[in-house]
Amino acid sequence: GKAVGLLADQDPGRAQKGGVFVPFFGRWSLTSAGVSFLARTTGAAVVPVFITRCGRMRHRVEFMAPLEFSAGEYNEEAAVADMLLVNRVLERWISEHPGEWFWLHNRWKSGGRPVETGGRMTGTVGENGENGKNEPTDNWR
Repeated sequence: GKAVGLLADQDPGRAQKGGVFVPFFGRWSLTSAGVSFLARTTGAAVVPVFITRCGRMRHRVEFMAPLEFSAGEYNEEAAVADMLLVNRVLERWISEHPGEWFWLHNRWKSGGRPVETGGRMTGTVGENGENGKNEPTDNWR
């Protein structure tokens, strides 16, 4: 019955530490899979929350509808799909409120290569040029 807050727009630094590569604003981005892991191992709901400024010293906290992850246990494929959905929600909100995104670090320090815009986008890195380890390769355009 308690809440946990996670910042999903951070690069965790290394894929071996629980991150997966998924697109974020058109570039491969190492994304922490902690949200996926917690949701799938505990059954907790994932509720995106955003804060916007409404004036001097006034803010509005907006709770979105819970995200609907697919059924199943935690694994890399599920983490990629889940974090792709999380990134899409973040992209939509940031696009609507660009001045509210507090971004001081290099979000693409572990990737940053453009995602190919042609072809099918399913969220799995393998369909857009991976090396079998959920890491972007030099096979991008």
